[in-house]
Amino acid sequence: MKTNLDTKPTRNQPLYRKVHARLRRAILEGELPEGGRLPTTADLAAQFGTGICTVQKALASLESEDLINRKQGVGTFVSSSTPRLASVGIYIDDDIQRNPGSGYYRMLVEYLREMLEAEQIDYHVFHGDYDASRTRRHLPDEVLRGIRTLKVQVLLLPVISNVVQNVLDEIEVPCVTSVSEYFAHGVDVGIDTAGMIDQALDLLNAAGCRRVGVVTANTSESYPAFFRHLAEAAQARGLSLCEDRIRKPAEKKLHGSEMEAFGYREMTALAGQADRPDGVFVYPDLVGRGVILGALASGLSIPDDLRLVFHENIGMPLFRPFPAASVVVDPAAVARAYIAKARALHLNPADTEPVLVPT
Repeated sequence: MKTNLDTKPTRNQPLYRKVHARLRRAILEGELPEGGRLPTTADLAAQFGTGICTVQKALASLESEDLINRKQGVGTFVSSSTPRLASVGIYIDDDIQRNPGSGYYRMLVEYLREMLEAEQIDYHVFHGDYDASRTRRHLPDEVLRGIRTLKVQVLLLPVISNVVQNVLDEIEVPCVTSVSEYFAHGVDVGIDTAGMIDQALDLLNAAGCRRVGVVTANTSESYPAFFRHLAEAAQARGLSLCEDRIRKPAEKKLHGSEMEAFGYREMTALAGQADRPDGVFVYPDLVGRGVILGALASGLSIPDDLRLVFHENIGMPLFRPFPAASVVVDPAAVARAYIAKARALHLNPADTEPVLVPT
C-alpha cells in the first residue's frame, strides 16, 4: 500500500483525516482485502510519517464504520469493504422552534432523530445563528469541528437559508439537502412537487373544473420549475390557467407568519374576479388557513361555487368546514429518504441522483 501523504494538516483536514481517508480507500478498493491484517499501529505511523496517536484516531473511525476489527493482543483486521454509516450531523440554519411556518421542519427533524436512534446511528444537531442581518459567512465552529474530527460522516441540511451558499468550501463531507444547487457535493431529497401538481389538477379535472387557479407562497424567482410544470400540466389536461388566477407573492419569499394573511388576501381577490376559477390548488398548507377564511368571507359555497384542493402534511391536519380534497405529504417518508440517501452517499459520494418523495 502506498502511504505517501501530504503530512501538513490544514484547518479543515487534520492529518488523522488524511490517514483515515488513505486507509479507507485502500479497504474499499480491495488493496487491503477482507480478512487481511493491517500493519501494527507503530508500523503504520512509521509508514505515514506520523505519530501513533494520529494513526489511532484514524483507526478508531474505521472501526466505527465496521471496516476493521481490532483484537487485543492479536492485531487489526479488515472486517468489511462496505462502510457502515455511524454518525451524521443535522444542521438547521433557521430558528424552527420560533418560526410559526416551520411546523413541517420541526416534525421532519424529530422523525430524523427517532429513526437515527432506532438504526443506532449517532447524530449531532447543530443550530445556526438567527441574527436579523443574516450576514453570517461561516458555518458554526462546532459543525466544522465535527467534520474535522470525523464525528460527522454526512451532513443533513433539512432547513437552511441561502446564506449557507457562502460557505461551500467549508463542507468537506457529503450533504443531503433540499437545495443542492448551493452545494457542489449536495444531493436533493424533497417532495415530488411536479407529482403533487399533477395529482391536484387530476382531482380538479375529475370534479369537472375547467378554469383553474392556484394560491401559493412560492415565488417565480425561487421556484420557476413549479410554475413551469403547473402551466404544462394544466395545458396537457385541457384546463384553462391564466396569469390572473396564479396568485403568488410579488417578490420576496414569505415568512411563515405572513402566509395566513397572504392566503386570505389572494382568495378574496380570486373570488372577486368576473371570470373566477371553478377549481383552485392551495400550496403549502400554511396558506390554506387563510384561503379557508377568505372563501368563507367572500360568501362562496364550497364545493358548489368552487372546488378546492389543499396540500397537507400527515400529522398536521388542516381543519376545513366544508368538503375539499387534499394531496398529502408524509414527513416520515421524507426522513427515511434522507437517511437512505445519507447511507448511499457514505458508501459512494458520487451517488448524486436526487430523491423525490411522492405524495
